[in-house]
Parts: sequence; C-alpha cells; structure tokens
Amino acid sequence: TKFPMGSPTKGPTDVAATYVPGDLTVPCEGLTLSTGLACRMLTMRGSKIQFEDGTESSVNMHQRPDGAAVIPHPTDGGWYYLSNSEMNNDQGLVGSLRFNSDGHLIDYQTHLTTSRNCGGGRTPWNTWVSCEENSNNGVCWEVDPYTEFEQETLVTDIGGNYES
Repeated sequence: TKFPMGSPTKGPTDVAATYVPGDLTVPCEGLTLSTGLACRMLTMRGSKIQFEDGTESSVNMHQRPDGAAVIPHPTDGGWYYLSNSEMNNDQGLVGSLRFNSDGHLIDYQTHLTTSRNCGGGRTPWNTWVSCEENSNNGVCWEVDPYTEFEQETLVTDIGGNYES
C-alpha cells in the first residue's frame, strides 16, 4: 500500500501504525472498525465510570455527549478526553475523562453549567472551547481540564447558535 504523505505515523511506542483507513472489517462493541484497530467500552452515558484502580466516579457520565477532543496532560504523558453534553435548561456541561500515560482511565470531572453544548474545539494552547447551540443566546466557554480554569470567551458581543 502506498501512503500519500510518506510512511504511517509512529505512536508513543515507535511502532508504525498498522491500520488501513476505510477497510471496515473488525467488529467491536457494536462498531465496525478499520483493519488493525481495536476498541474497548469505557462507559455509557448516565452510568458511573469504573477506574483502573477498581474505584468508580462520584458522578455519572454525562448525557447526550457531542463535540469532543483529546488534550495532552502537560506533565505526565497522560491525556484528557473532553466532550460536551447537549442537555437543555442549564443541565449541559463539559465532561473530561482522564487517562494516565499507560492509557488507563483514572478520573472523571465535569466543568461548567450551561445549555446545549454542541460544537467546540481544542485550542493551540491545549484548552477546550465549548459552544452552546442555544437559539440566539448561546455563548462559548474555554475550559482547561488541568487547571480547572473556566471562562466565557468573547467570540462576539451577542449570543449565537453555535453548531458544528
């Protein structure tokens, strides 16, 4: 197989990637994955999250997960998986699953109290911008899962309906 941009990307183990994008042949947890990939079920919406050490989260995984990104932990080689919750009436939020450098799930935190968090994106400085899809009243929020910093961003001077 020829790769349009050179060799496959190497991961943290320095082993070349072995999957073939679009070659959907591997069934896993109700999904069909490309050859060379695997999956594991981490949690389900509305359920407690089981951690590697045998404990569980104090809160349930958020409902209606939507826009998401992976953000590296700044000091230990682990990472965060952040995703929005597109719930109405100030029940929306951002949830962050925390993984250590071995890929073990070790924590779950929630951030913000908002409505209908839909789109968003990772910033170049490794924070998450979460945007509300809330008629003309939606705003965007910046969240840092490492420091737990949260603030409304000034994308515009009026609210919006931020969909991605």
